[in-house]
Formats: sequence, C-alpha cells, structure tokens
Amino acid sequence: MTSHASPVTAVLLLTLVAGPPAPDYPPLGEPPAIRVWRDGEIDGWRPAVCAGFGSLDVNSVVATAGRFRIAGGIEALADRVARISALTNIRYFSVRREEWQPLFVQAYALEDVPTDSPTKARRADFTTDDVVTGRALRYWQEENSLLSGVVYRATVRERTADRLVYAIVNESPMKAMFLRAIEAGEFRQLYFLEREAGDVWRYYSLVEARTRMGPFTLSNRSYINRAAAYYRHIAGIPTDREPPAAR
Repeated sequence: MTSHASPVTAVLLLTLVAGPPAPDYPPLGEPPAIRVWRDGEIDGWRPAVCAGFGSLDVNSVVATAGRFRIAGGIEALADRVARISALTNIRYFSVRREEWQPLFVQAYALEDVPTDSPTKARRADFTTDDVVTGRALRYWQEENSLLSGVVYRATVRERTADRLVYAIVNESPMKAMFLRAIEAGEFRQLYFLEREAGDVWRYYSLVEARTRMGPFTLSNRSYINRAAAYYRHIAGIPTDREPPAAR
C-alpha cells in the first residue's frame, strides 16, 4: 500500500494493517468513537488499493470504532447482516426534529437478477448461509429522509470464525428531490468485525462518499448519529438508547 498526504489516510491504512485505527477503539461498554472528515479536511485523499474501493474524489469520510460483547459469535453477527428487513427497526436521533426517528422506512433483500424494478426482484431475507466469503448480497433500502430509495450490493470480503469483513456500494444513484445527490458507486462502506477475546468483538467501519446534495447536505451530527445507530444495530444494543451520540 502507498501513503497519501492527508490526515485521513491513516484511518484506512491503520485499519487494514495491524496498528490502531483512527479513531481508536474505546473501552468495552463505552459508546463508539466516531470521526467525520469533510471537504478540505480530506485534501484529495484516496483509499489504499488493498481496500478494493478504486479511485474516487470523496468529500466526506466517516470512521467508527467500537467494542461490544455478543453471545452467539460469528453466526449472530452474520444473521444481523443477513436480515435486511430488520434495518427498518433501527432508530437514530434526528438533530433537525430533535427526536428519535426510524433510520429506514423500507429495506428488503433482492434476487441477483436483471430487472427494471426492485420490487420485481424482492425476496425473503438472506440467511447466515448466504453470508460467506465472496458472496454478493443485493438489497433495496429507503432512508427516512429526502433521499430516494437505493439498490445496494454488499460483498462479503471474508468470513471466518473470528472475523467478518464486508463492503457495501450503491448500485443506483441517490436522488434528493430534483438533485442527483450521489451517483451510482459513489457511496461506499467497509465494515470489519473481529473477535478480540471470548465474546468481545471489535467493530470498525469506514464510509466514504462523493455527495452533491447542496442545501440538503447533512451536518456532521447527522452523520455521527447515523453511524452510531448502525453500530448499535450490529452490536445488539437498543438503537434509541439515551443519550444520542450527538445533539
């Protein structure tokens, strides 16, 4: 891997190597550590080639690190990735409305077949048997926001007894009213779940995007609350537990 002149570079490089990530993992039982970089803070950053993201001029990066305890090991974690419909149970704290809101209003798994409409490819949730190394899982997700619904592809990079790595990319563009807010392939997510010891696991995620949302651009607090909500979902923590990550 090569390095790049940006403070964000260390985030991905240290995550993919053996060193501590940025932000570092908080103590067990503490809320996740979340950092947001926007626009000029990124300074032309590109992800390391080993991330498999390819080249993209991003203008937002969100990194989340956490530790949690879970019974059931890798099977339980794979189940949370597989059950796409459960995404509609996630709640996050809306800083605009100042209340807990559903993060997604629709979410369902898709067959991996060509179609002119996601509803025609709708299927039952995936199972843990589908969450295996090399498998790609397509699904439809609609946020509780001005953004249109989107087709995503989640690719399982690695699954072992002690590690689950998966990447997610939007296959269709995100639209906000009359704007194409994010083009296809320009909202990318990478998740690392790794056993630390026994039933204690480490969580690290990196989300990068090239957004063109203009007046609909989210605040850093909104990014933080969304990242915290998904972390809680994977960790098995009530997603609307007080206090919110950011007000």
